Amino acid sequence: MLGKRRPGAHHGRLLWREPLVWIGSAATVLEPGEPVPLVQYPMPSITRQLAVECLERAGLEWRAACQTSSLTGLRAAAAAGLGVTLHARSLVPADLVELDGLPEPGDIEFMLLARESTEGPAAALERFVLDRVRR
Repeated sequence: MLGKRRPGAHHGRLLWREPLVWIGSAATVLEPGEPVPLVQYPMPSITRQLAVECLERAGLEWRAACQTSSLTGLRAAAAAGLGVTLHARSLVPADLVELDGLPEPGDIEFMLLARESTEGPAAALERFVLDRVRR
């Protein structure tokens, strides 16, 4: 499984670490004093937890503007201007932009979780993923 984890967690094999960024449509305007509209995955979601914790640490109110269980839905809702979301910087889609004015969300780690095996399809897939990440 290729997944995300909080920085410093020890489950899985670390593949890479990168900054999270707040993204939305180019027309997104966040009104001062108004709750930040979040486009988010349902719980449990590491990215959702990090977004909420970041805003609450900064003393900012937030509201659930949209909840979706798919990456496509998350991106579509942000592109439609329903709200903002956290996303790994290297994976920001072309139709969304990094937004200023929100607190620094920190980093996310991508990891590979695999069975201890040196043969078979799962091991071949693990080698393939590790080779691509190294490139």
